[in-house]
Amino acid sequence: MSQGKKVLVVDDDQEIRELLDEYLTKSGFHVVTAAEGEEMKRKLAAGEPDLILLDVMMPGDDGFTLCQHIRKTSDVPIIMLTAVSDEMDQIIGLELGADDYIAKPFSPRQLMARIKALLRRVKPTETQQAPATPKFIRFANWRLDTSTHILYNLEKGHEHELTGGDYALLMLFLSRPNEIL
Repeated sequence: MSQGKKVLVVDDDQEIRELLDEYLTKSGFHVVTAAEGEEMKRKLAAGEPDLILLDVMMPGDDGFTLCQHIRKTSDVPIIMLTAVSDEMDQIIGLELGADDYIAKPFSPRQLMARIKALLRRVKPTETQQAPATPKFIRFANWRLDTSTHILYNLEKGHEHELTGGDYALLMLFLSRPNEIL
């Protein structure tokens, strides 16, 4: 199940990032790391991971803010990591869109079990049919949410709500790349 799965580790503690990178890589995952929010956003723009491990307490944008940012454009599974095992923090994290929560220090085996369980839940079954149109379409520095007709500029962080005509025209262009229309 872990073969080829991409995990983004976002933690300001270099030692934690390196330990998680080493452990997850040995377990067959492709690991990408980020030390803070802006770096995380650049890594997300370069390609969406299969799962994100996100530290709560970081300088600049904290994990809660970053979780909200991720949820604006993605349904990628998120496990929040925290040194504080406060129940209220856990509730806030889950309400903001995190899928699981684990307090530091944690055992690597427990973390691996949670990662595998979460990936198992989001893995599409063979009987499910793929939607006719994906929820998100990425191109250049843009991401289109096909359910809300909102176009996100990933580089600048801006969002634009498209009219029906603009959305239809953009979908036409996206459905026929490299063609003169």
